[in-house]
Amino acid sequence: MEFKFFTKILFFIYISSLSMFIQANVPGDSGYPLDTVVLPYLDVPVCWEDMNNDEYLRTKVKDAITGSWEKYSQLKFTGWEKCPKYVDRESFQGIRIGVKDQGAHTKGLGVRMIGKKNGMVLNFTMRKWNSACPAIHGRENCVTWIAIHEFGHALAFAHEQNRVDKPSSCKKGSQGTDGNVVFTKWDKDSIMNYCAPNYNGHGKLSPIDILTLQTYYGRIPTYNVNSGILHIEVLQVSGVNYEISMDNKEDKNLFVYSSRIALAQGESSKPAVFDESTGILTLPLVKVIDSAGHVISLYSAEMEHHPERKALTLKSANQIEPVPTDN
Repeated sequence: MEFKFFTKILFFIYISSLSMFIQANVPGDSGYPLDTVVLPYLDVPVCWEDMNNDEYLRTKVKDAITGSWEKYSQLKFTGWEKCPKYVDRESFQGIRIGVKDQGAHTKGLGVRMIGKKNGMVLNFTMRKWNSACPAIHGRENCVTWIAIHEFGHALAFAHEQNRVDKPSSCKKGSQGTDGNVVFTKWDKDSIMNYCAPNYNGHGKLSPIDILTLQTYYGRIPTYNVNSGILHIEVLQVSGVNYEISMDNKEDKNLFVYSSRIALAQGESSKPAVFDESTGILTLPLVKVIDSAGHVISLYSAEMEHHPERKALTLKSANQIEPVPTDN
């Protein structure tokens, strides 16, 4: 079947019920992440303030970040060489890592730490700080696991135990800056959670960590409940990636193209895919945002193409986060 209306300026999508994109919890007032400081780009320069420290551990940190935050998103951490001489924050728009025998930390979340001298501090020796960790887990594991956690802060992710909805079983107090949106259930396994059963998640991102990461850095489709615009950054049709945008301003069940189809600039961690043989459009992950641009829920959906009607009808829809309850 030829998907002809994808080559036209306008086309119509009929969805039997738009409520799937609207039945979502109101954002919380603290926690994870802080969406006002999310990095506005996907290529993130990284440098080391001093190259006289352990080269082996520098390589292991790079590998750990590549195998975690970068692996599950569209982020690319680049450079990893010596930092340029610090003049001001504008002289290097990336993550400047200092290595010191003190508590690992970042100087703020997201864009607030970008370009700052020693904006991130890691500890390679752990003699004066956290000395018990190497004895239990080995120094290399401690260094890389902590680095993954700190890079989470650089991506604007706050500590999970800061959330107001944390269970009473989590005895760790809040630390550092709070986030400002909550659209997933509390994640005991998050690498950002001091109450996780495994220290720093043993360097593994939890499934919810990955969902949240892809929400902001995965170039996934976005539906705005206020404007009625559904924007798909990457739509795969017969091996070609397109970018499309549509809206339901005139009729909540009728989506009309609001822009020309263009070739997509890049990839997506969860691309929308149209199967010409079945006429099914699959949206594995859609973020729903409110009028202020805050994410309020995540959905997956399938739509069925009806060429005689030049339309798509909703075949299935599932709210992924927050997990629906019967309350």
